[in-house]
Amino acid sequence: MEALNRLILNQRKPLSRKENDLILGSMKRVFLSLALLSSVFVSATDNPPMGARSLGLAGCGTALHNDVWGVQNNQASLADLQSFSAGVFYESRFMMSELSMKGFAAALPMEF
Repeated sequence: MEALNRLILNQRKPLSRKENDLILGSMKRVFLSLALLSSVFVSATDNPPMGARSLGLAGCGTALHNDVWGVQNNQASLADLQSFSAGVFYESRFMMSELSMKGFAAALPMEF
C-alpha cells in the first residue's frame, strides 16, 4: 500500500522490485476485471433479429421496408409504413425455454 501511495504522491524514491511487481499485478487484475465486465455488457446488448422476414434473410432486417419488425431491426424503415401494423413473435431455440425469445411490435404511421 505504501508503494501505491508513493506512486500517487509522485515521490521520487525508486520502487523496489517487489513493490513494482505488486503494482503491476494489481494493474493486471484491474484490467482483466474491466475486460471481463465489458464483455458481459456487450453481450447483454445483443440485438437479435425478430420477425419471419428478417430471419428468412439470415437476420438482414436492415434490407426490409414496410415491415412492423423495423421496431427491432431497423427503425428507419418505419418511415415507409402506410397503415397500422402489429406483430407477435416467438422463437424457441433447441426447445429450451431459457433460449426462447418473445416479442410484440406495433407501429402507427403519423403525419407531421
